[in-house]
Amino acid sequence: MSSKSRSKLRLRVIKTIEENGLLEGARSVLLGFSGGMDSAVLFDVLLTLRKKYSFTLYAAHVNHMIRGKESDSDEDLVRLVCEKAGVRLFTKRVDVPRIAKECGVSLETAARDERYAFFFECVIKNKIDSIATAHNACDNTETVLFNLVRGTYVKGLAGIPYKRGCLIRPLRDCERSQISEYALRYGISYVTDSTNLIDDCSRNILRLNVIPQLRRINPSLDSVVLNESKLFSALSEHLQSSVPEKNAGLSGSPDHIIASCIIEKCGFLNRELLERIVSAVKNKADTSFILPQGRALCTHGGSFDILVPAERERKKIEYTVLSEGKNILAEGVSATLSFAENFNEIYKYTTTFALRFDNIKSVISARARAEGDRINVHGICKSVKKEFINKKIPRELRDLIPVILIDGKIAAVPFIGTDDAFFVKDPSKAGVFVGIELPQGK
Repeated sequence: MSSKSRSKLRLRVIKTIEENGLLEGARSVLLGFSGGMDSAVLFDVLLTLRKKYSFTLYAAHVNHMIRGKESDSDEDLVRLVCEKAGVRLFTKRVDVPRIAKECGVSLETAARDERYAFFFECVIKNKIDSIATAHNACDNTETVLFNLVRGTYVKGLAGIPYKRGCLIRPLRDCERSQISEYALRYGISYVTDSTNLIDDCSRNILRLNVIPQLRRINPSLDSVVLNESKLFSALSEHLQSSVPEKNAGLSGSPDHIIASCIIEKCGFLNRELLERIVSAVKNKADTSFILPQGRALCTHGGSFDILVPAERERKKIEYTVLSEGKNILAEGVSATLSFAENFNEIYKYTTTFALRFDNIKSVISARARAEGDRINVHGICKSVKKEFINKKIPRELRDLIPVILIDGKIAAVPFIGTDDAFFVKDPSKAGVFVGIELPQGK
C-alpha cells in the first residue's frame, strides 16, 4: 500500500464520502478544477479513488478572463495536469467582467454563476452523474460567518451542504492546513489566484482580516464551526419536515414554516430578503423577487413560484394572437386568456393581469420584447429593456417573458406591471384576465 493511500487527508475524504453517501450510484464524476490548491489536491485524491468506487473522472475549467495572462496560465496548468493523468477536460472562456457590468452584479457572483452553468451544461451533455467541488472546512467557516454577518436563517448556519442534488463536496471536513500538507508532501502542482489576496470584497475582508483574529482566540475555529454547522443542519432538516409539499396556501402558516418552505425550494437567502418574501406571502401580495443564480421568485395569493433561466436552445416567443384558454407561446411559457368573472380561476399562474378595454372586438396578443418597448406604470414611462436589467432578470429569460398587447399597444409586462391605459383596480370590473406561466423551478 502506497503512502498516499494511507494519507490522513485521503482517509478523511473516504470517511466523508461514505458517511454522507456522496458517491452512491455515481459512475462518473466531474471535478470543478480551477487549478488552485484545493481543487488540485481533490483532483489527485479522486484519481486514487477511481478504482475503489468505480467511477470515471472528468474535469471542467472556466477561464473567467479576469486576470489576463494569469487566467490563461491557470488554464494551461489544468490542461497539462489532466493530459498527464489521462482525464478528459472540458474548458470554456467567459468574459466575466463584461457580464458582471451588463448584469450589474459583482465579479465574484458573475464568475460563480457562469462556472456552475458550465458545470451543469457538461453534466447534461455528457450524462455525468455528479459534480465535485473543492469546498473544505475553511470555506465552511467563511460561509457560516458570512451568512451570520449578513443575517441568516437556520439553514445559513448549517454551512455548506455535503451534497445538494448532483453537487458533492468530498473535502468538506478537511482543514486547509491538511490540504496544504498533502500538496507539499506529494508535490501537487497548483496556482494561486492573486485576487484572493486583495480585500476588495466582503468575503475576502472576512477571510484576510477577520477570521485570522478569530483563530487567535480559538485555533480550532474551523473544527468548532464544523461541529456547530452539523447541529444547525440537523435542526434545519427537522424544520423542513414540517414544510408542506406544495407552495400553495401558506399565508396562514407561522413565519418559520413559510421561511422553511422558501429555503427548501430556493436554498440560502439573506435574512432581509427572506423576511420580505415571507411578508409578501402572508399578505397575499403579487410581488417578484430576484434570487441568486439568475432565478426569480413570484408571490401571489399566499403562494409562490420559482422561475429559472430558460435553456439557451429555447426559441424566443413569436407573435401570437391569444384565444380564450391556454395559449402555448414557447417551451414552458404560456398565456391563459379568461373572460370569467372569477379572478381566482387563473390566480394559480406565475403572473396574472386584470385588464380593461373598451372595444369588444379588440385583438389581444403576445410577443417577445422588442427594442424601444416602453410601458406607463403609475404615471412613469419605463423602458422594458432597462427594467429587466434593473430587476436582474436573467438574460436567458428575458426573451421568454411575453409582452401582452391590446390592439397593438403594450398592455402589460410580467415583473413590470400593467400600463395605465389598461389598468383596473377592481378585478370584478376587468374585461379580461391573462395568466402568464413561465419556466418553473423544480
